[in-house]
Amino acid sequence: MVAGGGLLGLEAAHALHELGMSVTVLERSSRLLRNSLDAVASEMLRSYFEALGITIVTDAETARVEGDGRVEAVVTAQGHRFETEILLVAAGVTPNLELPRQCGLDVARGVIVDSSMRSSDPSIFAVGDLAEFEGRLWGLWPVAVSQAQIAATNIAGGSRTYESGVPTMILKGVGLDVVSFGRVEPAEDETQFADRGEGGHTYRKVVVAGGVIVGGVFLGFGEQAQAAQDAYDSGRQLGDDELVQLAAGDWSSFGGRKELSPVR
Repeated sequence: MVAGGGLLGLEAAHALHELGMSVTVLERSSRLLRNSLDAVASEMLRSYFEALGITIVTDAETARVEGDGRVEAVVTAQGHRFETEILLVAAGVTPNLELPRQCGLDVARGVIVDSSMRSSDPSIFAVGDLAEFEGRLWGLWPVAVSQAQIAATNIAGGSRTYESGVPTMILKGVGLDVVSFGRVEPAEDETQFADRGEGGHTYRKVVVAGGVIVGGVFLGFGEQAQAAQDAYDSGRQLGDDELVQLAAGDWSSFGGRKELSPVR
């Protein structure tokens, strides 16, 4: 049993499956990676894992472990009991706040920081899994790197600020590369372009506002995923011909093959 269907939980589940184990993933939300994927991509990812032989159980939060000297079963808060020999917990990050509290810093779920990564004591900075900015603790490596770069610049006498946003999510090592960035659901004045690839477990989608990509989700399509993410990172304006091509299901301007199968 793997408690937690986030990035680490899914990677661990795949690795255990590759070792020949029968694996079940317990995910407490209603779908996989709901903060990073749209509903279509989330369901396709679930279908991919289940096609491998890995069982995914959603709306299942681990409540207790049963056993006498060793793990024998896991019981969920919903009352379901699963017999198991191994329980691997991948349920997110909980910062150790003992030292920050001793230092008198303002804390909530983490050390509260401003946009310069300063804590309530202006001479102390916090970044990464420990830092809470605008009520969020991301617990993700790309966020930690970005915050550390900003803190280092400010410590050295420069001036940089951190802007809250949805970080890039990358799932690798499971036989299917999954990437999401920015907003994966369009606002009222935004447009989405999405279609499925061949084989049932590949999918691509970008959200466009004013001719600029503001978010995307890709299952597979590695070359196109990178090209779309580069356009997102740089804020590149898409040409009218590119938008017409996307509307027709033609992604060739991002490299790779056309592979038409629009998602309505």
